[in-house]
Amino acid sequence: MSASHSTTPLSGCTDHIPVDNSRHQSTSTASNAPVSTYRTRRTGHVPVVSSTHQTTSAASNEDSGKKTRCTTHRPYKCDVCELRFSKSAYLKKHHLTTHGGERPYSCVECSVDFPRATDLKRHMRTHTGEKPFSCGVCKRTFIQPGNLQIHMRIHTGERPFSCRVCKVTFSQSNNLKRHMTVHTGERQYSCNVCKKKFMSSSDLRIHARIHTGERPYTCYVCQNTFIQYSALKSHLLSHQNSSFTCEVCNRKFAHSGNLKIHMRLHTGERPFSCSVCGAKFLQGGGLKRHVAVHHAGKVRGKTTARM
Repeated sequence: MSASHSTTPLSGCTDHIPVDNSRHQSTSTASNAPVSTYRTRRTGHVPVVSSTHQTTSAASNEDSGKKTRCTTHRPYKCDVCELRFSKSAYLKKHHLTTHGGERPYSCVECSVDFPRATDLKRHMRTHTGEKPFSCGVCKRTFIQPGNLQIHMRIHTGERPFSCRVCKVTFSQSNNLKRHMTVHTGERQYSCNVCKKKFMSSSDLRIHARIHTGERPYTCYVCQNTFIQYSALKSHLLSHQNSSFTCEVCNRKFAHSGNLKIHMRLHTGERPFSCSVCGAKFLQGGGLKRHVAVHHAGKVRGKTTARM
């Protein structure tokens, strides 16, 4: 016979019958790609292997090369989530913090456990008072670098968080989150004593001090204590800028309102009266604390005053 025959074997087939390529010459010419054909004895099917298959194989080889490089540079694979790491120590840390739930580092002061030594080291600063990160402008110090970064926005004026409703901007994301409740009216934080609701957990935490009697902020001058830091800050002005003087004891105040309240100590005036038991107080805040502690259920958390 004058016609040529192809006897290229197919992987997986053990016996082949040569097939005349001239029958497929037009197909090969049209595609400009070499074609290898053969018929298996078992099925009689004539598969065609063209350059398209070769191109796909080349692409597959390229992908395989990428996987090989990835495996080479990050040989340590997590058997849970299949993330890869360049060092075994990184994989071990990943297991501990993400999957294992182990917290092997324990604080000797308060017995709180942490997954990493760096977490424990940062926590220990709350006990030691160490604040290694200092503001280069006002010299204020911080426990964590993230807190310093947020603080610096006071000096730079940066306010990267914007309300999508009214476009007001904020320096911190939690301030924006608290602000959004103004638009939604949401008050998801409820006091378990008087059932009063608040927009943020911090507002609830401050309110709870009315019931517990906690006053964590102390004036270093006169030792007066306060529930909120803002109240202490305002109070400190009375020691720094004293424009209003008591005529009885010569004590000085920064605000006329503070002097007015102070004068009640001398006059005995107690204009705020409890509607439940009749107890009287110098200031409205004192009445509010009294109601919250003694009559929370009776007045449904609302302050009632008779003047």
